[in-house]
Amino acid sequence: MSLLARLRRVRAEALGLNRRNLELLQPYNRGPLYAVVDHKQRTKEALERVGLPVPDTYAVCSRPRDLNAFGDTMEELTDFVLKPARGAGGEGIVVIAGRDDGAFRSPSGRRLGRKDLVAHASDILSGAYAISQAHDEALLEYRLRSAPEVEPISPGGVADIRIVVFRGVPI
Repeated sequence: MSLLARLRRVRAEALGLNRRNLELLQPYNRGPLYAVVDHKQRTKEALERVGLPVPDTYAVCSRPRDLNAFGDTMEELTDFVLKPARGAGGEGIVVIAGRDDGAFRSPSGRRLGRKDLVAHASDILSGAYAISQAHDEALLEYRLRSAPEVEPISPGGVADIRIVVFRGVPI
């Protein structure tokens, strides 16, 4: 079988993000539900209502005038994740794993100041990481950690495993 034939076969059999969205999610789901699943905080609230565990949210920042108070909340934490509510593909996520001499430290050892994180939150609010490039919200969340058994296969962060169920069947 030629390489081109193999690629065509994989494309026909594999369920990529675009195909999943166009062929399964959009035709079979009502529009108002997208307002829930396209917003991380709303998704977490829906999951909590049915008893599923989610990481704690420490703060939500919706307006530029709240950035200073959002920074104050960051100062009280040593271990957290700063992320956009409407981001996709991990874009815009900053993980803080500790503090060194007053600076925040990422898992890779990169040092960030409060000004850096508040500026990043401001970028999030302006929609820099949102799919629609529209206004977004910045979230401060509890930092999840990988189980030691999973760490070797996902060294860059916590593995994101999703199971799509279509009409009662996991696909």
